Amino acid sequence: MIALLLQHSALAFKVDATVPPTSSRPSSCSFDNEEQGNAYAQASFGDPVHETMTALSIQRAKEHSTSCSADDKSIEAFWKKPEKPQRTILACCRYTKGSRFCRCLNNDIRKAAFADEDPVKTGSRWPDDPCHMLARGDTYFIMPQWIVVGRSSWGNNLAYSSHLHYFAFMHSMASSGQKASMSGERTVTTRLRILVWLEFAFKVAEGVIPSTARFSEVPGYLDSKEAQEQFRTVFPGYVGSKDWTVDFFFTGIYNADARYVQQLALGSTLHTMQDAFSDSHVKRRGRPKAPAPVTNPGLVQQFLDYKLHNKVLLHPTADARPPDMSDAPKDKAALHPVSVGAEVVSCAAAKRPTGQSNWKKAMQALDPVYRLDQPHEKYSGKGAY
Repeated sequence: MIALLLQHSALAFKVDATVPPTSSRPSSCSFDNEEQGNAYAQASFGDPVHETMTALSIQRAKEHSTSCSADDKSIEAFWKKPEKPQRTILACCRYTKGSRFCRCLNNDIRKAAFADEDPVKTGSRWPDDPCHMLARGDTYFIMPQWIVVGRSSWGNNLAYSSHLHYFAFMHSMASSGQKASMSGERTVTTRLRILVWLEFAFKVAEGVIPSTARFSEVPGYLDSKEAQEQFRTVFPGYVGSKDWTVDFFFTGIYNADARYVQQLALGSTLHTMQDAFSDSHVKRRGRPKAPAPVTNPGLVQQFLDYKLHNKVLLHPTADARPPDMSDAPKDKAALHPVSVGAEVVSCAAAKRPTGQSNWKKAMQALDPVYRLDQPHEKYSGKGAY
């Protein structure tokens, strides 16, 4: 499985932010040739950093001792492909009233479920493509438009919110206001929101939070009152009148395959943690110019705000493959995304009594990644980007 994953041709994407002029109610999508769209998608994909890190973490969890001591069979069983993993784009296109991009799709096509041939890869990139738009040729070019001009419908737009609005914590970044002038989140708040998101995603991954649970039920599964209150704060439209379920959030399908949801949630957990080692996401003490080694990156001085970047094209430079990505130290005390990921993978896959969680053990591996420098910047910023 690991060897096959490392050989995949479908790689991590880079977004073309060009928005072609369209009327308010286009009769068809600006790009609706699925076959050609898939070809362009393959050609435009960049280095599969997240997918490779995840594969290396799975491999390391099987080959090295971890705090949760999951055996090989448990890890293989967790990542075994479900019989019929299905997904849709409806987490972004359930409603069309506020989106000319979703209205341009044929209604039946918009609602259609499609198979996932590689849940490991999909989970690894889920925070970048939460609505699975990059998996379809006919929506590949809609997704960049969503990100750029999605403000008018952010409440029905995970793609926009996860990059440039309330859910930037999915990328270990500070949440943005609807305008750049409204940005400026407290560093301690960003750290808390990242850890609450990681607790939620991890507990979905290990099955403690059921895939069919409503978002209004999720706070009851979180460990602290602070985490419960913060979850309600960052997901207000999801725990309110338009109550979402966990499976719909991750797959765009109600009553989705539970194992599939768990795999996407764990991949998302790893993606968020991996992003914390990127210099365009987090400013740390004593970092050399990117791309720099990721081993022991230094304490957090500031979480960056994507909307404040004025050198946006430099952002991917820091997201590039680090020179020591495949050289995770054997020392457990050394911070490296692959070794931290191995701990998280093992804890999610390990056998445990029904209803009990391995979150506290996983947190022991994740917490040092987000340890704040003293002193640190009080608010988020743009960093060198």
